[in-house]
Amino acid sequence: MAVPRDHGRSPSPDLSPYFSRDSEEKRRDSNDNLDGPSQAESEGLLIESRASSSTNPFWRTSMRLISYGRLRLLLVGLATVVVLAIAASIFKSHSTRTTTAVPSVPSVPSQPAVTADPFAPKNSGVPASLKDHPASESESDSSTLPFDSSSTSLRPVESDRLHEADLVKPKGVKVIALIFYGRPDRVKILECYLRRNLVENGGQLDEVHWVANTEDQDKLKYLDEHIVPLSPKYIKVSLNKTGYDEIWEHTVEKDNMYIKIDDDVVWIDDSTIAELVHTKIEYADKFFVVSANMINSPLMGWVHYHTRAAIHPYLPELEAPTGPKNPTNWRASSQPKWKGPDNYRCKPDADVPFKGHRWLRLDDDDDFTRTPISGIEYGPFGTGWKSWAIAAQEHASLLENIEKKQVDLYRTQSRIWNTHSERLSINFIALWGNEILEQMPVPDGVDDEEYFTQRVPEKIHKATGVNTRALAAHFSFNTQHNLDETDLLARYQSYADEFICKT
Repeated sequence: MAVPRDHGRSPSPDLSPYFSRDSEEKRRDSNDNLDGPSQAESEGLLIESRASSSTNPFWRTSMRLISYGRLRLLLVGLATVVVLAIAASIFKSHSTRTTTAVPSVPSVPSQPAVTADPFAPKNSGVPASLKDHPASESESDSSTLPFDSSSTSLRPVESDRLHEADLVKPKGVKVIALIFYGRPDRVKILECYLRRNLVENGGQLDEVHWVANTEDQDKLKYLDEHIVPLSPKYIKVSLNKTGYDEIWEHTVEKDNMYIKIDDDVVWIDDSTIAELVHTKIEYADKFFVVSANMINSPLMGWVHYHTRAAIHPYLPELEAPTGPKNPTNWRASSQPKWKGPDNYRCKPDADVPFKGHRWLRLDDDDDFTRTPISGIEYGPFGTGWKSWAIAAQEHASLLENIEKKQVDLYRTQSRIWNTHSERLSINFIALWGNEILEQMPVPDGVDDEEYFTQRVPEKIHKATGVNTRALAAHFSFNTQHNLDETDLLARYQSYADEFICKT
């Protein structure tokens, strides 16, 4: 049997003819020698090996290993292999659990970490009466930002709105809703929400200024006869000429807070205006514009979709129903499920199937690839602004969420969504009159939306923020006129008639 080799060494010569048994005792008394046994030790070991070889082959082999001082190394090596194998198994198991526990998150617009900016009470542009107002102090430590700058999580969370006691009307603050009037069929709905939010009804609005941004005499007559007489707090504002620049420069006064609302806002959550008022006061030196979290807004629509919770799979019905037409019901549960070809897909630029069509729910909660929302883009002039079909799916989803009492799905983990100088639609925003007047006039060739959400914030080093707790629905942009061919406006009217207009 060949003698084992030491790696990197020449094999020991076979000295068995010269070994004596006496040297075995000397070997046992000596220290272990990892460089190999002496000649005398080797003689004794091989003689012992020969004596036992006829009865125990295992013993014979073991003695040879011992003779070369490798048994200890063998055991150490074996133990090392076992330990490494166990460690690898544990690491693999942990990695698997970690991977499966965290679902994949779609890419989101970066919310980069921002250096902590103490909200020192400079109060630039804030009425003097509010410089020491308790509501102008942050709910939390004033040295931290009002949004989670270290996280881009879009995970919906349960509402953590301020308690009702904290949303009371701030003393010494005159809050005026500024409505750019021009579309009576939308205003019929909006007016109910504004009346509900007047101070006399427990709301935040001291006055509502209806700015007549139209020259259509029929529309002006409707405002005079059917809107303004509804409340002594409703004030009609006439302009020398129409245009948004004219409105801002000639209707705004100092020391007032203005809640600018488009006339086609068709749903407002009860806490929305209070949320905007308090946020604008609390962070007066941080945000120039504070916007509501709008359903049908190019930026926020993208956010709502990528929560994978606030938006639901809807498609337009392809054929008009037969039989008598039932009164419009706003509830999603009152409508049938969608039926159609398995390969049908509604793109963002889809054609209208027929006038007055409905948007119906798919059975599969995850079947989004067939629906227009799958093509939404994060940008002010992307598909979220152009597509009537995307807007229709957003509105149908909101009505379902209202019915199921789950509008908290729109509220993201961060209370404030910082747009980081991205242009934002100004359908529903809060501003201080002082700050507006300081930035007038709007430069030629620039519209008020770009000016207020991009140019001014960059110039005065403030931000544009969306309070994700402040929810409202904007019906349509001028690029989404096909929404008029759906039943959605009638459904919003149905909801308002049932719950809001009775105020």
